[in-house]
Amino acid sequence: MNPHVFLPALVLTLLCAGSTNVRAATISVTNAADSGAGSLRAALASATNGDTIDATGVFGAIILTSGELLITNNLNINGSGPANLAVNGNFPNTTNRVFNINNSTVSISGLTITNGHSGDNSGGGGIIIVASTMTVSNCAVSGNSGGGASSCKLANCIAYFNARANYDPSCTLDHCCTTPLPTNGVGNISSDPQLASASHLSALSPCIGKGSYASVSGNDIDGEPWANPPSIGCDEYHPGAVTGPLTVSLTATYTTVLTGFTVQLTALIKGRTTASVWDFGDGIRATNQPYTPHAWAALGDYAVVLRAYNESQPGGISATATVHVIARPVHYVAAASATPGLRADWPLR
Repeated sequence: MNPHVFLPALVLTLLCAGSTNVRAATISVTNAADSGAGSLRAALASATNGDTIDATGVFGAIILTSGELLITNNLNINGSGPANLAVNGNFPNTTNRVFNINNSTVSISGLTITNGHSGDNSGGGGIIIVASTMTVSNCAVSGNSGGGASSCKLANCIAYFNARANYDPSCTLDHCCTTPLPTNGVGNISSDPQLASASHLSALSPCIGKGSYASVSGNDIDGEPWANPPSIGCDEYHPGAVTGPLTVSLTATYTTVLTGFTVQLTALIKGRTTASVWDFGDGIRATNQPYTPHAWAALGDYAVVLRAYNESQPGGISATATVHVIARPVHYVAAASATPGLRADWPLR
């Protein structure tokens, strides 16, 4: 063998192997902060093509206070499960999408993608992609405004409760629960998912047993084995094992409103859950709706109660918020005044 040929070839091989190892790094997310060291935003900024972003050790909600998450590299992003980790677009405090995928190939699994806004209602308040390929699996895309997902592939996901549209016609969905029933993809259902919480299926959920085993790996969000066929989403429902502590709270977009004004209510439930019930204080109830709108027809103060149940808590754990429904205020001005405009310190009558 000619040594002058062998040596450069060996050096080239070693260089290529070294550069591949550098590119294929795993970057860990260590906190739920919007930015700074250990955040998802910082991990995305430092990543290069082929890297994996590991957020499996982070729990809670990443509230985006400094804009959308822009991805311009080929990446895999793994979360700790939609029940455990949400990436929250922070609407109405900000008006931005959650993920913007640009000129890249990306896969995301194990997240709740929520509370994003497209800004101009052009679609994809949760996810939008531009000249890219994206696969979203075992995620919940819910509670977004201006649309849920745009131009991506969803597998074994629940895409529901998004304002304007859950997905756009450029999406492909396989074994997902969404509405309307997609024309692109297989194994989808359009029935209300009957979610006991934003991530856990209720005992009545039509998603049970309707997923694809090819789209799941390991265990579900509670560390329990997947059935075959599995459920759609991130949670496998195991009767007799829906036990443990529950933490319940709720949010309302407004707590002082006029009659007929719609308030968006969000259930925040942690733990295995069999069912949840809203009582709006006006004789109307809703069951298994983690995101629900409601308007009140009469004046008054209404105690809105959210109650969650499981096999350890048959009586339920509840949270309450008060919504004040008031009459339209009337301001009086002096018509003869040279400056008859309203003053901020004038009382309402």
